[in-house]
Amino acid sequence: MLIPEEYKGNGLSLNCKRCNKRVSKIPCAHKNDWYYVLTYYIPKSGGERKTMFSKSRNLVEALQELEEFKRQYRDYRPLKITKEFTLKEGIERFFQKKFSEEEFKNNSKTLSHDHKTEIVRVIGRFCEAIKLMGLDPDSLFLNDLNERCVAPFYDVIEEYVNSTTSIDKHTRIMRSFIRFLINRGMYNGANFFLTVDTHKIESNPTSISDEEFKSVLNVISTENGWGTKGTSRKINYYRPWIKDFLLLARLTGLRREELYSLSKDSLINVEGGLMFIFVHNYKVERLLNEENIVKVLPVTDELKILIQELLNKCVSNKLIETEMKLGYFSDFLSSSFTHFYKKAFPNKKIKNFNSLRKAYATDVYSILGEEAHKITDHSGNVILEKHYIDKVRAALKMLEKDD
Repeated sequence: MLIPEEYKGNGLSLNCKRCNKRVSKIPCAHKNDWYYVLTYYIPKSGGERKTMFSKSRNLVEALQELEEFKRQYRDYRPLKITKEFTLKEGIERFFQKKFSEEEFKNNSKTLSHDHKTEIVRVIGRFCEAIKLMGLDPDSLFLNDLNERCVAPFYDVIEEYVNSTTSIDKHTRIMRSFIRFLINRGMYNGANFFLTVDTHKIESNPTSISDEEFKSVLNVISTENGWGTKGTSRKINYYRPWIKDFLLLARLTGLRREELYSLSKDSLINVEGGLMFIFVHNYKVERLLNEENIVKVLPVTDELKILIQELLNKCVSNKLIETEMKLGYFSDFLSSSFTHFYKKAFPNKKIKNFNSLRKAYATDVYSILGEEAHKITDHSGNVILEKHYIDKVRAALKMLEKDD
């Protein structure tokens, strides 16, 4: 069923139901769950596309379906605009579509709560970029939108995320939003987010230094916690447990949901006074649609001291009690780190929460080299080096070790 090179990029792709992603050059083992997807970008439509699943598992038949599919839509034209709509009206209609409300109640896909929350978050950041341009989302006409808003949008989201995956997610949602406006006859411009490369390589990851991290910890207080969420809402980013979680993140390299799940049961003591942390690798479990994929971390002396302090303060089985649900906790922890980094370094380029994970991975890499991925729990060093290893910091660490 694999697609020959001469047919790639022609609107035919191969996906896997179990992996829930496109079949790559190194195919998965679930051949019986593979299926073809047909895609056609309609000419002169501003990037509108039509997609359907092939009824056949045979390559020749799927290609025939694709040609018929293209023929049906070659003369298709989007609706003509009969009135001017504001950005606010466009967003309201888009949310109705995504949340299966009003006229879309019976013909929209049912999205998960997390996906809906992500859509609202991304559109909110787009409005934040519009405001930074000196424009009002409530009164701005959609037909006044153009590619000038792309750069400010990415400037805004860099304050919240900097991983390629998160940036790609923002781009895909914005593409979907503009495409929806075009399809509904609300916007007659081009889908300017189609020109954004969603697979750009982060060739030089930057972690946080030990000195920077200490400075961030030193400014964490109730008084310094006050900041602004979005453009106007006042919020205090301080919580008594913020410093503990940031220390844990720096010393373990765990993701936010993994940190949130840590409990007394996650700690395993073995002979010789050694301790290990056992925690579910939720991200990999979701990607592979499997359960009980566990990562094992050795507990260093510094980490053991912190864990003992946390155990002495425990009021439940959880290592740190937050009284927050996971989704809100994840967003709050990232935003808090960004806020306190700004407090510590008001004139420097912002580093986000993921810089802690990069610092941990860099430390492990400087000690173990090519074997580092076995501790950081990546599939190999290609991903690790491309997205996590701060090469300058790793080199300095290696020099320290040689001394």
